[in-house]
Parts: sequence; C-alpha cells; structure tokens
Amino acid sequence: MAQPPLLREGGVYERRQHCAINKWSLIRPLLVGVVHGAAGSAALMLLVLSTIRSPFEAFLYILVFGLGSILGMLAISFLLALPLQWAKGRVVTSYKPIQLMAGVFSCVFGLYLGTHIWIALP
Repeated sequence: MAQPPLLREGGVYERRQHCAINKWSLIRPLLVGVVHGAAGSAALMLLVLSTIRSPFEAFLYILVFGLGSILGMLAISFLLALPLQWAKGRVVTSYKPIQLMAGVFSCVFGLYLGTHIWIALP
C-alpha cells in the first residue's frame, strides 16, 4: 500500500520510504567505535599498566579507564549532537551548514594540531 506524499518546506513533495535495517548496520558502527577507541587509548593505557605490579590492580585500572572513556565520549557526543538536533527540528535550512562547519572545524583543528606536534618533534 503506497503512502500519500508529504508536503515539505518550499512545496516539495516526497514519499516516505521504508527501509529494512539489518543487524550488521546496527553493529558495524559500534565495532568501528570500539576499535577506534582501543587504538587511540592503547598507548596511554600500556604506559600506565607498565608501572602497576598487581594483576588485580591492573585489571581494575583497565576497567575504570574503559568505563571512564566510554562515559566521557558519550557525554562529549551528546553535547556535540545537541545543536544539530535543535537545528534539524526547527530550522531545516541551517542543518547542512552546521554539519559542514563542524566538519571543516574538525579538519582544520586536526591539521593545526598535527603541524604543531610535527614542528615540536626533535
């Protein structure tokens, strides 16, 4: 059964599409995030773990470090998503520019940080 077209801003009609979501499309971003987070934090964790003598304390450190990393990334992601969610719901025309500005800022900051680290190398 076809759905009726919906009127969007500017008089443009669209039809809602139903898409099937498979399990892989839900698990894949989680796995990418886990691998990315583990790779970024592994050096710091190994540096600290080399100073811990007790296996129990090392396990406890890994547990606390992992949970703290997850909660910290969750909080930052939530705070960064708030302006996008607000713009998406209220001002349709400002959603794409905000996404573009966030991407450009991330790239420029990454290049800035990379060049300063490169220059500081002996």
